[in-house]
Amino acid sequence: MQFIDACHSGAVVSDPVPGLLRQGLQARVEFFAATRPEEVASKGCFGRSLIELLKKGSPHTADAQLRAYDEHDRLREVAPADCADLAPTTHLSLNGSRDAGLWLGFNRAADLRPALAGTDTADVVALLTRNWQMRRGPAADVMRLLGDGVSPIAITGGPGTGKSALLASFGRRSAGEDLGVHALVTARPGDTLADLAGPLLEQLRKNLAYRAAARRFQAATPVLAQEAQPRFDRVVTGPLAHLEPGQPVLIVGIDAIDQLDTVQRRRLLDAFTNLNSAALVVTGRRVDDLPQPHKSICRTRTPEALTGWCAPS
Repeated sequence: MQFIDACHSGAVVSDPVPGLLRQGLQARVEFFAATRPEEVASKGCFGRSLIELLKKGSPHTADAQLRAYDEHDRLREVAPADCADLAPTTHLSLNGSRDAGLWLGFNRAADLRPALAGTDTADVVALLTRNWQMRRGPAADVMRLLGDGVSPIAITGGPGTGKSALLASFGRRSAGEDLGVHALVTARPGDTLADLAGPLLEQLRKNLAYRAAARRFQAATPVLAQEAQPRFDRVVTGPLAHLEPGQPVLIVGIDAIDQLDTVQRRRLLDAFTNLNSAALVVTGRRVDDLPQPHKSICRTRTPEALTGWCAPS
């Protein structure tokens, strides 16, 4: 990406690279600019505001990158004090489609739980909650169940009712400290618990309480016994069983648990049934393995279901 501050030019860039625009859709050119039709100097406000955005990041999104389409209007929020009259900003894309191709830089303030940052799950959370707004109602059922010590908890409902988006929203810091996952993965057809163990461990090991519990588990369990255990038990539920009582509950989220076969699904649910300091929240169209009091049901298919919440019953 090239940055051009053409302050006081009073003209639109007509052909930045000779002949490039004449190639039409054979080339890709994008402009991110702020300009006025009259010849008025703007004290470099566009460039200075863009630098502030790159330095501070955007807490309004879970995206790991700052995207021009999302952030160009926000430049006024981060503009220096003497740039209140920042010219209107424009993003022009000459690539055949209005996609989100242009990203400006890494987002230092992405709205993500620290454990998810830099993982594949971060991209999933960003995609599912891109237009997310906090709505307390649908999350209240899950909070109530967690407060009552219920685990596992299932968010169920038909396709398009927002199950995955609701669970993904718990991966954002702005969902609140009382409702956040410490590790979150999505199950896919054919997955086993061993397949889920790796990405869960990548996130859990960033948690101080988990690391301390893992050390206690290793000290209390003979090496041969550890080696004989399935990997999921060895790196997930084994250490979680050694969390100190009285600490905040460590929450693990599994999206699309109904993609696991019956044996794997029941092993997972059984493993979290008696973990007093850890809770499991899952999603699925149906989770018949759990009784009704363990469920929060999304019944209504709505456009809002794709923005990080599910319509209540």
